[in-house]
Amino acid sequence: MIELPSMAPHSNETEQSVLGAILLDNAVLPLVRRLLTSEDFYLRIHQRIFSSMLTLSETLLNKGVLKEIGGAAYLGELVATVASTANIEHHARIVAEKSQIRQLRASLRTTLEAVDGGASVAEVAARIEQLQHTAAESAPTILTDPGLCPPGALASVPASQFLDEPELSQPTWIWDEFLAEGGLAAFVAKPKVGKSTVTFELAVKVAQGRPFLGRATRQSPVLILGIEEHPREIRRRLRALGAEDLDTLHIHAGRLEDTADTLHALRSYIAEHGIKLVIFDTLNSYWSVQDENDAVAVTQAIKPLLNLARESGACILLLHHACPQKRRRVRR
Repeated sequence: MIELPSMAPHSNETEQSVLGAILLDNAVLPLVRRLLTSEDFYLRIHQRIFSSMLTLSETLLNKGVLKEIGGAAYLGELVATVASTANIEHHARIVAEKSQIRQLRASLRTTLEAVDGGASVAEVAARIEQLQHTAAESAPTILTDPGLCPPGALASVPASQFLDEPELSQPTWIWDEFLAEGGLAAFVAKPKVGKSTVTFELAVKVAQGRPFLGRATRQSPVLILGIEEHPREIRRRLRALGAEDLDTLHIHAGRLEDTADTLHALRSYIAEHGIKLVIFDTLNSYWSVQDENDAVAVTQAIKPLLNLARESGACILLLHHACPQKRRRVRR
């Protein structure tokens, strides 16, 4: 008999992020309700919480559910798992996908049990055909709402619906008034003037939630892509900044290819670890642009990074060496 893993597909952290985001700002609840039902959550306590979200604390208390789910302390834990609502749609999609996979898993288990029980070839074939049909039907379910099309697809809606969508009135700053969630920024200067020195200190301060250059930071996980410097030099910088015990500061040291696979891996890593600031050190060592005076080539290279920022909700900070411009001789 083929044994399936005992743990059904799910992500506790993502489910917590969805619920925590709603607790932070219940204006996002209509968006989430279009994506999820309470049954899509794997944990029973998450199902109970989501079904009572409109008037959460009062409803839980009146129904006697608050104690069952772990009390107000667990509600506080949900809020603590998410810094903002920027990734709510992404997290809701993950929860919905895990739910669909669990449904397919249950159907597959039933089919395997029928095989072990001596089902005929015709019956097994019919079950497999039904399973394939269910898989084909469930895959695009989450994208049927015209307001939830894949990134880059046409998603036109009436102005009344567009303006009714919840939005944050102010950006969520990672570094006050300089770096915001979902933004793309660049730090451009001549080589060897201290870009990495300054930015590494910024990364540590953001991971610690401490002020930097007199401005507040929002404590957030950070990813440094050390593409240019030797790992030895990166370690030296971080030790000098006292980063030895920072679990929220993530480091990649080494070469990175400017490919779609790299961007996909980054998007997944950002979502998995809740990264809010990604630092490319340096852009020159990452992208494949040969002539930075070629506006078309530069635009094509920057666009995927801009999409990464918008879709992941993380701020993408690009360190870049300014190329000295050739002086033109002026004839008199």
